[in-house]
Amino acid sequence: MKKEMFQKLNILKKTTLLLCTLFLFSFAFAFSQTAEEIKKQISQQDSKIAQIEKAIKESEAKIKKYSGQSQLLKKEIAKLDLLKNQLQKAIYQKEKSIKNLKNTINAISKNISSEKEKIIKLKEELKKSIFFIYQKENTSRFETILSGASISEIARDLTVRERIVEVLEKNISEIIKTKADLENNKKQKEKETQKLNEEKESLADKKYVLESNKKQKDKLLKETKNKETNYKKLLAEQKKVRQQVQQEIAKLESRLKFVADKNTIPKPQVGLFSWPTRPWPSKVHIITQFFGLTTFREVYYNGKGHNGIDVGVPIGSGLYSAMSGVVKATGDNTKSCKGVQYGRWVVVDHQNGLSTLYAHMERIDVKPGQRVSRGQKIGLSGNTGYSTGPHLHFTVFYTKGLKIQTISHRYKGRCYGAKMTVPIASHKAYTDPFDYLPKPEFNLILKPVSFGQKGKAVKNLQNMLKYEKVFPRNISANGMFGSTTEKSLKRWKEKYKISGDGKSFSASDLQKFKAKY
Repeated sequence: MKKEMFQKLNILKKTTLLLCTLFLFSFAFAFSQTAEEIKKQISQQDSKIAQIEKAIKESEAKIKKYSGQSQLLKKEIAKLDLLKNQLQKAIYQKEKSIKNLKNTINAISKNISSEKEKIIKLKEELKKSIFFIYQKENTSRFETILSGASISEIARDLTVRERIVEVLEKNISEIIKTKADLENNKKQKEKETQKLNEEKESLADKKYVLESNKKQKDKLLKETKNKETNYKKLLAEQKKVRQQVQQEIAKLESRLKFVADKNTIPKPQVGLFSWPTRPWPSKVHIITQFFGLTTFREVYYNGKGHNGIDVGVPIGSGLYSAMSGVVKATGDNTKSCKGVQYGRWVVVDHQNGLSTLYAHMERIDVKPGQRVSRGQKIGLSGNTGYSTGPHLHFTVFYTKGLKIQTISHRYKGRCYGAKMTVPIASHKAYTDPFDYLPKPEFNLILKPVSFGQKGKAVKNLQNMLKYEKVFPRNISANGMFGSTTEKSLKRWKEKYKISGDGKSFSASDLQKFKAKY
């Protein structure tokens, strides 16, 4: 019996030591705002959201009004106002979420403080109980018998001591567990708050970009004196300059001699690079144009293939280095000649034989010579240079075939004499980014699509087939399930040994593909 008591006392001592350690090193949490103050701020956010929703409806009405007229500039301004208001609404919603989360964290912290007080009280009780038990243990059995205690009283006394130890151990264990759970919960909530703050920062970036674009459009309205004829004339001049610059670059690239040395270039490896964009709120990457002989090659690339991929992302989205490396060069041709070539761009040399280009950026956050890590933010997406809409143009070069060159615009007219720094490369130095990027999500809708149907589900299927290189990239993914889609789907099923013809695509086909590959 006495041996067992000593074992329990040892356990109790260890538990007490652990308790004291937790008590001495417990975290201190201080919150300046009360729950009522936070609730009041949340109510104010709701009011702001209601106001901005009204502004959104007004902008939508303006767009609808100008769509039936030849007022392209006013329509564009209305679109920017709509986007800005939508973004402001998202910011208010995120701020509301952050305040709700802080309120929850505050409540958890109060619970932790309550548990700390319980532990302090328990510690005092523990001291008294330990003193009582030690006092009893230091009394010999002979002394206990001489005291006149009966055998049953002695046994009962030992049982009481055992019960005291058991109850205290149980209470301490429960409180320590509860306190640990609460602290872990608080840490998790703090991580979520940090994530929300990051999203808020991202949204603030977008707001900055949208307001910047609106100023540019306001300036354009002033320059054109708000006349549609002047605007159309300006667009025609931009088109002419763009074609001249493209021809100049094409001549320079045709003179470059390059033979790829496969021993110095990484073999195609899906996932060698990470995605340079982070789609939000969904995880689907919107591929608006693939690499190679695409639909637009005759009009925009002097008949040559598209030298990268285009990823549709909202203006102001973060852009990230696909792999660690060194910033080889940056360029901002919006200052010398707006509306041509890549606008603002960054090239990163990954020092493995490959380099990547990020083009049409709104803001550049890195400098030449700067070392960047994989996934490091290098700037914001935009619509600069020659761009028909907000997107990232992403190119992968064989580094040895890439040059950074400054050219002068030698044609009379707009941008005459302007100097532009541009990345140029032999056509043999370009490679398909999908040789190295992770496989994209295409948001394939899990409902059957078949020959003759049309819509978004068919378009997503066509883009998936383009990625798989069984659908011709020089044909637009128009969302029409015709003979081209049928033939391509049949080749895809044959490639992956999935039964059936090319006349239909179902969730079952997708599940079979995922199960196999």
